[in-house]
Amino acid sequence: MNLLHRRFTAHMSALALVIATACSAPAFSGEFNASVNISDKAVAEETGLPVYPGAQTIPGKRSDADAANVQFSIGEYGLKVVAVKLMSSDSREKVAAFYQDALTRFGKVLDCTNAVPEERRQRSKKSREITCEGERAGRNGYLFKAGLRSNQRVVAIEQKGDSTMISLVHVEVRGLD
Repeated sequence: MNLLHRRFTAHMSALALVIATACSAPAFSGEFNASVNISDKAVAEETGLPVYPGAQTIPGKRSDADAANVQFSIGEYGLKVVAVKLMSSDSREKVAAFYQDALTRFGKVLDCTNAVPEERRQRSKKSREITCEGERAGRNGYLFKAGLRSNQRVVAIEQKGDSTMISLVHVEVRGLD
């Protein structure tokens, strides 16, 4: 299962938690808003990360795993996941160095490629810190994370033949703090 699918599944579980929390909230009077937006028209810029120089969207028939922009909101609770897949002819090491640097603007960069046990350990539910728990790079790949649990960026890099595949993901969760 690729990173985009794993992240989507994990965040659908978070959505279920959001819905359960919203539905169990005390009764209120007034307005209540809910919305769902799902699109395969996401572009890399929507992740907040730069496009690797020369990288392109995957040519040929587009599959539903190449890009996604999924947004759910229920009252003050919400989840937004933007994911885009690109490819480059440069080496995975060169691409990895570029994204490690690009991620620094979002805080400490976790290298989940070969994470030490401390980085894989689950933090308390109140912690805003991200971890590498349950995440690992694909074979011969890299996996980096930066940000907070409620607003994080994830970059996965894998070699596929002569191409380097790049997955950029932005996950934002509102109202669970």
